[in-house]
Amino acid sequence: MPQCARPRVDVTLKRVDNAMVQAIGAILEGEKKLTMALGLKEGGVSTIALEEDELADSGCLIADHPEVAAKMREVAGQIEDGSLKLEDPMFAK
Repeated sequence: MPQCARPRVDVTLKRVDNAMVQAIGAILEGEKKLTMALGLKEGGVSTIALEEDELADSGCLIADHPEVAAKMREVAGQIEDGSLKLEDPMFAK
């Protein structure tokens, strides 16, 4: 991960690799109109705090606060298992 001149709290990770695999899979299955929203549950986004194997070397301030990173992982788990529901603004009515 590149080092920044200024401190950063955390880094948002856009998992384009996962999005491409899912989109290409849908196209190969014959999907004609493809609009997808890939959040935490779908593996489309993450943060460095959720990536335990990368956190220590990230240079992010969140690495100095393991209790905050642990809480973020707890909440992310609730989003992923569906016990915490958030409305996706892209598909809100």
